Order: sequence, then structure tokens, then C-alpha cells
Amino acid sequence: MEKMPTPPVFVGNDKRREQWERPVKIVNALEELEELCGFKLPKSLQKVESRELSPKQLVDIDDRALRNPKCPNIIFGRPHAGEYFPEELWKRMDKEKAGKTLAIVDRGTDNIFRSPKIASVGTKISRLAVDPNRVPSMGQEDPHNKKAIGKVVWKEGIFGESIYNEGEEPNDAEAEDLVENYYLPYYNAMMAAVGTVADRRESSEERILVIDGHSCMNNKEFDWVWKRYEVDDPEFLPLFLLGDQDGKFCDPDIMEAFAKALEDEFEKLSEKEKAGLLKNSKAKKIIAINEILKGVHNVNFYGQRREGINAIQLEVNEASFVDCKDNSYYDSEYNDYNMRLIQRIIERASLAINSLLKNETN
Repeated sequence: MEKMPTPPVFVGNDKRREQWERPVKIVNALEELEELCGFKLPKSLQKVESRELSPKQLVDIDDRALRNPKCPNIIFGRPHAGEYFPEELWKRMDKEKAGKTLAIVDRGTDNIFRSPKIASVGTKISRLAVDPNRVPSMGQEDPHNKKAIGKVVWKEGIFGESIYNEGEEPNDAEAEDLVENYYLPYYNAMMAAVGTVADRRESSEERILVIDGHSCMNNKEFDWVWKRYEVDDPEFLPLFLLGDQDGKFCDPDIMEAFAKALEDEFEKLSEKEKAGLLKNSKAKKIIAINEILKGVHNVNFYGQRREGINAIQLEVNEASFVDCKDNSYYDSEYNDYNMRLIQRIIERASLAINSLLKNETN
């Protein structure tokens, strides 16, 4: 069969490579907002050794699984885990308005979509600087999901007001530079991981699954956002929301098997553990498939079923691993034990369907 290419992780001309190697000063937005606005958001999970990093270093590639020639046919993406901004961009932002929109940082995904057994790629740059789950064209809404909020370079927040100080929004040229420096390296690394796994397929029957990993808040402070998705009360959101834009980008048997594996792994927990994961929600079911959050740009980009590449967006209800005081998004902390449970469920469910992807028979 024709295989996907396996490019180096950072390909491009000399000018582009030089840009990606050039260090920039960065700030952690969540740490800044606690001091500036009093927002008690969970402490950073994204540890960095220096506050001056290059765009290349801000891509988080976990290739431990790829060292095994028999690695699973699965790749995790963490496009919305980022907590960092280029310092020069952060200085231009209205901190309180930007901070309210940081509600859509996908809390915990830097941990729950990471495994030594499965290849994964993330970014440390906040989606409010550059959003790696939107089409890269300036100002263009996602043509596959009209309900999705934001563009590749956000200028307005989720409440419809500018997140920049007056007159300090990035112009088109600056926005294009942001995409060049922080969007392309993430996609380059993701495609290298997909290509590496694809090149190892031993037959044309083997398939690849890209799991685009996200998390979503269930706090009523964001009712307006949820009404775009026809959700009256986000407290009733299921534990896991799977989407591939109504069956377009993942083979039905893979979607069905993965959903069942997630539910099976949940059921293997003790009653105390299950109750703990559901204590902050009113969820009536564990799994929803293409009911609410059906996927945005990434499932369309990676999901090339004719080439045997499938893509699923997996949203995890943050209520399962984030404890909020008085149900306030802005006064919350991670529940480390529950976060480990969620990570284990996702890892084991993913590995459980690897034999299906590799077309292995018992």
C-alpha cells in the first residue's frame, strides 16, 4: 500500500528552521492571572526549565512509545494544553478579559493524554495565542463546525469582547508570524508521529487512530457557550464525549470499539472510584458519541479514512478531575487521584483496541 511519508519533525527552509530555533521570552498565563486577577486556577502541569524557549522547544513530543518497533497504531494530540504566551504578546492583552476566556484552556490534558505506551504530541503555547484546532487561514471560521468558537489567532474572547488592550490586537502580518512560529511546528510534529506509525504497518489492512485530546468545563458560568451547542445545563454532560463529525472521519467499528472500551474501563473501577469521578456532575451516562462536541479542524485534518488514518475528538468532562469551590471555574484545583484514574481509563481503552487497528485475530 502507499504509505504516508515520515518527514523529520522540523522540516522547512533555512529561514523557517532559524525562526523555530530562536528563543523567545514566555510567561505562564495561569500563574500570572492568580496574581493579577485573583483567579485560583489549577497550578501549572507544564513545567519548563527556562522562561526563554524557542518555538521548537514549545512543542512537547513524547516519543517513548515510538522506540518500540511494535508500538500501538495510536497517536494522542494535546492541542489545547498550553498555558504559555510569548511575553511580548501577553503584555498587549487585557488580562481580566483574556483571563475569563482562559476558561477554555483544556485543563489536565497535558497529563491525561500522556502515556509511555502511546506516542503523543502537545504544545505549551496557549490556544489564545495560537489555536492548533482551527483552520490556519486568517479570520476564517471552521467550515466543518460552525458552532466552534474562535479562530487560529483569537482576537475576541468567548464573551464577545476583545482580549487585547485597545489598539494592540495583532495585525494580519503579526498573526501570520504567530501561525508560522507556533502552529506549524505542532502540526509538523503530529504528522511526523502519524507518519512514523503509519510506516510501520505490516499490511494494507492495518489502520491508525489519532485521538485529539480535550477537556471541557461543566460550570454554569459558561451557559452562553454551551447554548451554542444546545446544552441547557452543562452539569449533565457525560464523562466522555466522542466526535468525528457524524461518522466522517473514523470507521464506525473503531468508534464503537473505543467507546465500549472506555465504558468497560470505567466499569472496572471500584464503586468508590466511580462515585468520585461523578461527584461534581449530574451525568446520566458515561459516553456520548457525536451528540454535542463533534470535532473541529483536527479530526478533519487527520482523518483520512481512505489511507487508513482515522481521527476521533475525545473530550473529557473536567468535573471528573477538577474540584471547584462553589462550582466556580475560577476557584478550582486538580484532584490528582481522579486525574490518574482518567489517564488510566484512556490509556487502557486505547490499548484495548490496538488489536482491531492492527487487524490481529485471536
